Amino acid sequence: MQFGKDAIEAIWRRQCGAWERSDAACVQSFLVECLQTCERESPLLEGWDESELFSYME
Repeated sequence: MQFGKDAIEAIWRRQCGAWERSDAACVQSFLVECLQTCERESPLLEGWDESELFSYME
């Protein structure tokens, strides 16, 4: 699977339902799934710690 626009849109719909919804919990779930998907698709992201991302969101 190529991780592109279609994959990102599918993840957003799964986590948030619509593009207009953007509360913090929805965005956090979206980012986690994106990172997990990228991690499976790209060995360059091995060892990425999701908590690092969320520390920037606080």
